[in-house]
Amino acid sequence: MGFVKRNAAAIAIGAIVVVGGSYVGAKAMTSPQTINLDAASSGASPAPSSSGSTPTQERGLIRGEGVVARPNGTFPTIRFNRGTLSSVDGTTLVISEADGTTQRLDTSDQTHFRRDGKKASLSDLQPGDHVAVLGTETNGTYVTRMVRAFSPDAWNQHESQRMQRRAARKGASSL
Repeated sequence: MGFVKRNAAAIAIGAIVVVGGSYVGAKAMTSPQTINLDAASSGASPAPSSSGSTPTQERGLIRGEGVVARPNGTFPTIRFNRGTLSSVDGTTLVISEADGTTQRLDTSDQTHFRRDGKKASLSDLQPGDHVAVLGTETNGTYVTRMVRAFSPDAWNQHESQRMQRRAARKGASSL
């Protein structure tokens, strides 16, 4: 089995993240930021949300759908969802997305799970995990193919490293 076939789902997620991230980044750079009049007159930055983060820290693709060209000439539709796992109801994942939307995504015995970078199972997932879910359309219904989860500790470490890399790039570009 060829490299592309074995890694089609990862390639698809990467493509969606790149395209979606580019769109979100371009939109953020051209969209005005909303702040209240008191903050505007005082020159203060926007107040943090209830989660403690400012609206500009919420980033990336939340959900999307796309068509992937496969080497065998087929063009499956894929769906991507990202958020925080609220609960597991039987074999259904209940995900809260950043915009407040709740998604219920069914899993099957063909769904692949990873948690904190390691192979996992549905029972390993915990409420509060940050999850990214990839599904494909089969006969008009979406089938969850892959779930990547990060525990809150692993997610915080990942975000801390991302912020360090971002600061290093920003510092290097000012030289």
